[in-house]
Amino acid sequence: MENFGTLEYVLDKYSKTWSWKITGQRAVSMISRLVPEAWYGENINEVIIPDSMESVKQIKLIMDRYPLEILSKSAWQRKIVKTYTPKPALPPVKYHLHRAKPGEQFRGKLLNFQKEGLDFLLKSSLEKLFKLYHT
Repeated sequence: MENFGTLEYVLDKYSKTWSWKITGQRAVSMISRLVPEAWYGENINEVIIPDSMESVKQIKLIMDRYPLEILSKSAWQRKIVKTYTPKPALPPVKYHLHRAKPGEQFRGKLLNFQKEGLDFLLKSSLEKLFKLYHT
């Protein structure tokens, strides 16, 4: 498969920040349209992109369709691993509620299916609260 340009991790001499430099006419035209933070480099067919997780994702999406020759392979691998590392999954929470009881304000009697429904609502709302506070 043909490469459409090059990708390199460089220290930009104007902004003094580590950035991604992409060269190649087609690659520069694609990046210019898709990454608004990009700015042109010293040459016409050169674009500089600030180093951020969003930028790495955009570059990766473009590279899936239009391959670039990676000149800074170790930096690219490090950035990809950091960007796409999955969050550790929390173990499922198991609550053992046995036949929930209605509040003291309730003045009736619940049938079995109503108790099961109340039990289900309590379990599901506790799981949502747990997820909300632990993410």
